[in-house]
Amino acid sequence: YESYHQPYCSLVAIKCSYEGCNHVCARRRYASHQAICEHKPVICELCGEEMAPAKLHMHLDELCPEAPVPCLLAACGCQVMPRRREQLAHQAAAAPEHAALVAQLSATIEEAHSKWELDEAHA
Repeated sequence: YESYHQPYCSLVAIKCSYEGCNHVCARRRYASHQAICEHKPVICELCGEEMAPAKLHMHLDELCPEAPVPCLLAACGCQVMPRRREQLAHQAAAAPEHAALVAQLSATIEEAHSKWELDEAHA
């Protein structure tokens, strides 16, 4: 009787199956718990991947192929925010613009350095 009854008994304690959740409740309350569990998987709105809520932030910051990311030459002035999966294509397509930005930045640095040297010479 017990081996038959155990898998169906509404009072048997069951541990939540969601990653990171250690909640244990009676089988009859299991569905209610899972509906409100803070560890219930979420879906990335950008790529549709399902994951534990605790992993969503890292997914968006480091992994999501659809997340917009700054161009690798943002510090040089490129303001394009390609999707992570398109970043390499952007680098290739924007090479002439990037070269111009780097040349402009280099000229600005050279000018500032010359001005500094001139100021130092007259100090």
